[in-house]
Amino acid sequence: MSALISKITGFFGVFSGDMIFLVTIFVIFLAYGLYLGRGKLISLIIAFYPATLFFNTFPFTKTLIILHTDKLLVLNKIGIFLLFLIPLNIIVDRFIFSSEDYSSSSNIFRNIGLTLGVVVLIVLFSYNTINFDMFHNFSPTIDTLFSGNDRLFYWNLAPIALLAVL
Repeated sequence: MSALISKITGFFGVFSGDMIFLVTIFVIFLAYGLYLGRGKLISLIIAFYPATLFFNTFPFTKTLIILHTDKLLVLNKIGIFLLFLIPLNIIVDRFIFSSEDYSSSSNIFRNIGLTLGVVVLIVLFSYNTINFDMFHNFSPTIDTLFSGNDRLFYWNLAPIALLAVL
């Protein structure tokens, strides 16, 4: 994946590999939010926190790992995490009520803000739970932004603050 991003970076010249990776994640989740509604993004953000906790404290993770090469190991761990995230997302979604006004421009801005929150959670997940270096190694600038316990707290607080504001 990193080789593909570096080829695309060489083609566009201006964009860094980090920017292309983050914009790709952003576009995927923005489409998810615009297609399924703002409530789905809200429930995804809320379900992400307990899913991460359950993944980190789950005692049988090592027994569920069946793929052992580096890239497949990361995919296996992501699959195990999704086993926690998807049911939690479905449960939380049952309790999330949001108006679905598709013609409103404020709805688009809210979806953009919530999508930024999801991107932040995915980057935090990459740094603290499952290392995505097999697929994309972030630059030292991004490493500096997301490393350290105090920064970890504030970056985890950012999506919750977005939920309060949006």
